Amino acid sequence: VPTSDSSAFYRSLGRVSVRTWVLMLGGAFLIASALYATLIIRAYGNPPISWGDPRTLENLWWLVSGELYRGYLFGLPLSQYPAQISALAKLLFDQFGLVGVALGLWGATELFRQSRRLASALAVAFGLQMLFAIGYYSRDSYIYLIPGFMIFSLWIAVGLHFLVNQLTNYLAHRGMRAQWHLPAVSALLLLLPATNLVANFSAMDLSQDTRALEYGKQVFAAVPDNAVIIADGDEHIFALWYYRYVEKPNSRVAVIAKGLAGYAWYRDILRREYPEWTWSESGGLPWDQFLQTLVTSNQRRYSFFWTDADPRFESVFRFQRVGLLYEVSPMGPK
Repeated sequence: VPTSDSSAFYRSLGRVSVRTWVLMLGGAFLIASALYATLIIRAYGNPPISWGDPRTLENLWWLVSGELYRGYLFGLPLSQYPAQISALAKLLFDQFGLVGVALGLWGATELFRQSRRLASALAVAFGLQMLFAIGYYSRDSYIYLIPGFMIFSLWIAVGLHFLVNQLTNYLAHRGMRAQWHLPAVSALLLLLPATNLVANFSAMDLSQDTRALEYGKQVFAAVPDNAVIIADGDEHIFALWYYRYVEKPNSRVAVIAKGLAGYAWYRDILRREYPEWTWSESGGLPWDQFLQTLVTSNQRRYSFFWTDADPRFESVFRFQRVGLLYEVSPMGPK
């Protein structure tokens, strides 16, 4: 694209009519509504894991509003912000390399010269996304950088566009025939993604990472058929859920997420999934008392195992190490 036409092109992107905005927002609303409708439909199929069980308005709102994760929002202590910003800046260079970051900054600058409205909108979106990711107090907050990195990729594309113009003009000035301009420039620009691919492929290749599968195999091999496993931590919960419902769909071993025991919707799912268990009137109990009641009410018929020995329960339960788990039994009378 000639440089003279580029300015008009970028300015046209920044002039979006009200009608276009309405159509885009309306389309986004329809897509989101279809997604949430799918969740509701799937929930009525009574799957063993239905996050939030969105069959009621209350449960649906709990799910779509992210109530479970609100405490993480801007939960990072102020003293940790410098280290977090430094880590995320390093991640930006790890993703795009020095050349990619330079192209992105150049592209953002050139875009601002061509269309301040479009450039400002992207800059605000990028800044807000980065602020959200930096302040989100969780181990995997870097995941929320992805939308911001997508915006940065657009700036890289703009930077490449202007670089192509500069190189094309340079090659023309040096006397290279016009039909060779695009192949020569394309070969040069492909070096950036090719370098990233070669440098990072081994780290991204997880085809041989079977740790979660092996963990599930070892756990299920060590417990009886009537076992109830109370799992804590995402690495345990999701690995065991996968193994139970994908690898061992006919197993009667139950895997309970300890962190969800305090939510009424999860207790309702457990009652539907395991009607043969003895259920007491525990709807209003705190999560720890709910689990304590569950174990003591069913200990005669089922074997209970926990993935971790929880010190908060040491006064009421005895934890005995069995392989990768802890077998749990109530304390006898003193």
